[in-house]
Amino acid sequence: MERIEVGARQIAVDVRGPRAGPTVLLLHGGGFDRRVWEHAARALAARWCAVSLDLPGHGQSSGRAIRSVAEGSQLVEALRAELGIERWVVVGHSMGGAIAQDLARRVPERVAALGLISTAPWFGLDPAVVEQWRGQVAYSRERLDAIVGPGAGEALRAHVLALRDRLTPDGVDGDLDTCAGWDVRGQDAKLDLPVLLLSTPHDLPVIREATDAWGRSLPDAERISIDDAGHMMMVERPEETTAALVAWLERVLARERR
Repeated sequence: MERIEVGARQIAVDVRGPRAGPTVLLLHGGGFDRRVWEHAARALAARWCAVSLDLPGHGQSSGRAIRSVAEGSQLVEALRAELGIERWVVVGHSMGGAIAQDLARRVPERVAALGLISTAPWFGLDPAVVEQWRGQVAYSRERLDAIVGPGAGEALRAHVLALRDRLTPDGVDGDLDTCAGWDVRGQDAKLDLPVLLLSTPHDLPVIREATDAWGRSLPDAERISIDDAGHMMMVERPEETTAALVAWLERVLARERR
């Protein structure tokens, strides 16, 4: 792990694998940190350069949490420049998937392909719920039930909760503001690049609906379902999630070499 200064923030980053070849960026979602991608990052690094990071307010990064998707994509783009990476495949989960979408629209020349993992162009958060959840690092059983599959046992549930142990109250509030303010419905035409839609039938309804719509509207989308998992598929079913991601990357990067 290395810490890279981006403005007034220190961003914790893992850069693994050969730096001379293609690079894959892995972005975590709200409430979690780069550890959710550990299985995938290790596997990808055997073939390509894998970059994972902690957004501020999460994990081992420091500085004020982001308050919008645009702020998140600007931070990630500044980090790319600091790392000296010309172009990368951007893979994002949930809120990280929103940042990935924004990057593809803002700096398309820097994004070779897009992995959208359990995410949407709009999260549909109730403003009253946003206010209720402010500053709450603790996660209720009800909220946990919403992000894991129906077959998740107690050990897996405990593991998912443990991955939130580096979240700060500022990170919670930043995530809420970021997700509540995200709405790019109707802008699918701007995602004219290879896209992976990795989803599950047990995900949140707004995400299932978005994945279905994207599958119909995006010109170069490939849809893969991880059936026996919930929203946290990369933690619940790491082998299957990583295998799907690797298979898609092989196909996309082979096209890039032509």
